[in-house]
Amino acid sequence: MVLVLSAPISGVVPVAVEAARRAGVLRPESRVLGVPAVAAARAAAVVGALVDEDPFHISVPITGGTSSSACVPLVSQVRVQSTLTKLEAGAVVSAVQAAGGRLARLRAENSLPAMGVAYAAARFTDNVMNALLGEASVREHAFVACDLVSGVPYLTAPVELHRGGARVLPLGPMTGTECELLRAACRLVQRDLDVANDVIETLFGSQDPCPASPVPPAGTLIIILTIFANLASTVVLSSMAKTGLLVVTNPSRVAKVLPDLQKHLLNKLYIQYLPQCLSRLLTPTTPSLSSPSPTVYSKTVIGMYSQSLGHNIDVAILLACLKNPMLSVIHTKKPIDVVFFDRVLSGDEMNAFLKKCLANVTMGCTVVSLDTGDSESQQPETAEDDKIFDNVVLGGTFDRLHTGHKILLSEAVLRCRRKMTVGVTDASMLKSKYLSELIEPCEDRMSHVLEFLQEVDPNIEYNVVPISDPFGPTKDDPTFEVMIVVSEETLKGGLKINEVRAQKSLNPLAVHSVNLLVTSNKQEQEEEDKVSSGNLRLRVLGTRLIKPEPRPNLPAVPYIIGLTGGIASGKSSVARRLEEMGAGLVDCDSLAHTLYRRGEPLQDKLVEYFGSTILDAEGEVDRKVLGSLVFGAKEKLTALNNMVWPALWERTKLEISKLHSSGKNIIVVEAAVLRQAGWQQHCHEIWVSIIPPEEAVRRLKDRNNLSEEAAWARVSAQSSNAEQVKGATTVLSTLWSYDFTQRQVTRAWRHLHAYLEKEGFARGNKL
Repeated sequence: MVLVLSAPISGVVPVAVEAARRAGVLRPESRVLGVPAVAAARAAAVVGALVDEDPFHISVPITGGTSSSACVPLVSQVRVQSTLTKLEAGAVVSAVQAAGGRLARLRAENSLPAMGVAYAAARFTDNVMNALLGEASVREHAFVACDLVSGVPYLTAPVELHRGGARVLPLGPMTGTECELLRAACRLVQRDLDVANDVIETLFGSQDPCPASPVPPAGTLIIILTIFANLASTVVLSSMAKTGLLVVTNPSRVAKVLPDLQKHLLNKLYIQYLPQCLSRLLTPTTPSLSSPSPTVYSKTVIGMYSQSLGHNIDVAILLACLKNPMLSVIHTKKPIDVVFFDRVLSGDEMNAFLKKCLANVTMGCTVVSLDTGDSESQQPETAEDDKIFDNVVLGGTFDRLHTGHKILLSEAVLRCRRKMTVGVTDASMLKSKYLSELIEPCEDRMSHVLEFLQEVDPNIEYNVVPISDPFGPTKDDPTFEVMIVVSEETLKGGLKINEVRAQKSLNPLAVHSVNLLVTSNKQEQEEEDKVSSGNLRLRVLGTRLIKPEPRPNLPAVPYIIGLTGGIASGKSSVARRLEEMGAGLVDCDSLAHTLYRRGEPLQDKLVEYFGSTILDAEGEVDRKVLGSLVFGAKEKLTALNNMVWPALWERTKLEISKLHSSGKNIIVVEAAVLRQAGWQQHCHEIWVSIIPPEEAVRRLKDRNNLSEEAAWARVSAQSSNAEQVKGATTVLSTLWSYDFTQRQVTRAWRHLHAYLEKEGFARGNKL
């Protein structure tokens, strides 16, 4: 019998099994048991408090995973004098699953040891010893290899301990809720098992087991305390590291190593280029060389950023040490989990670098030496312009900070000695940009710019400000004697600033232009050939921008999507495509027409308020006449809406019920007035279809044969696109081709199903 006490248990136990198997020290009938923490005891304590009984005499079976969030207490199997209600059973589950996070925060805030693990180990070991001494029917819970759930090879399960080892017991009958919780827990367990499989592959590969190792006699107790977890973290990136540092001596190697690095990093990759003048950081005995002007590294930095295109990883190339080779410590805002070197180094060299040269690393930071197949370092080219300035200024939108932005900002940093001013365009300057509704708030863009700059060179004073005109503070600030860094497409604007300054008898500013970054990594044919924020905004169409607000007032099924948008925005074509893919559809505009018919309760209310002049010869409501009465009359329009909207929603609810009864679990409610009527509270999430106002006017003129003035009057009377997209989970646009619209809707449909499955809702209609 082998007991494993480590974290995460669900990731370590499979590694322990494989290690013991390959070493030939594990009998076929033996069990490797992962010791869960205190979930069972915690559940017993909660149950005891609810029924006023001693928790030491209460047994709560548990299953699922080993973390609190993946633990499923089987409250239905608890035997106590007072029957637990559904609400009380839910309270037990919530207390168990939430407690782990609360305790972790308390331990971190108060520097407390993890005593729960010690308690679990002591209790479990005591039971094991009792079983080995011959006590019968000793029961515990363990994370163990079993076939209790199809497709999940390991699970926390009840086990019976005996002198010869352990026997896995069945889970017993479970309620529907417990089954759902177990299914969700199995997904978390499988995630840890996938990580464990990666560790096994890296540690052992295809090696054969060692047959010569002695097999211990039955009943031998082996306790493993974190051995395998530490081994895995030092040998392999067994779980996704958040932040890495790539130390580069040859910049051309970046493209070679990024694909492998991307597999192991979640958030951020810093790159530190070490030319010859900085080689002492790797090899302290190397003599110091004279340092060139920082601008000599411009092409190298641009080249490395260019190599990162197409890789889904946030790259930041550190510049402080390049600008000042006398610096011997590398500072990063985020703590580094793993350091990669682009050439083969000894363990002593890597560990010395880790210890002496990095200011911010995690406790378990690991080092990896990469053999890229070449050994020569590459030296920077000679700079054509080696001037640097005390003050540098530049401006831009900086939406969804991308590689092109990073190059522009890095060019400014390399040429700045003391202070940098960055102007970020506010909302008043964004109207001409397509999909401007999806541009991040100015405050967020300013924050992202400042964070990037402070990462690449924390030794400069930064002033990031909003600007409402193309010139910003440079047009009239007499203290500026700076160089303007502009992109190729804004060069004319930079030159214009000097014209304005000349008119005010101010010194001209030096201008440095940066070439646009061309890309072949287009994901859609509608994208531009350059790296741009517009391309990134285009790519989020049909994706999930935010998590929907909780709707505790709504049942999980049917899942209601409120689809809205401005006039002529193409929401009906979006709705039809969703219906083709399996969603139920309620067209509120068509449904509203039925409410005006003779004999409907709404017609009587309308006649009572507006008079019989709204009726035609057949006694039906003439909607054109009614429209003329309320147009421009706010009070009458409000009265009309107060009569129509409640009646329309009641009819919509009936249609939803019919569709759900017919088997539709996802239902789209298409309504232009969804927000104005306050119906978003009746929907699980909101989708919005948008087009520019100019395109809406063009469509209205063609479709409704309206004049330019009449079309603009209709478009101007509605909420802006910016207002429409607020709070929307998904945004779509029919501005481009029909095929692109269909691809957006298909993408949104697939993202929706992935979300529903992840959140544990009903699967809904098949794709």
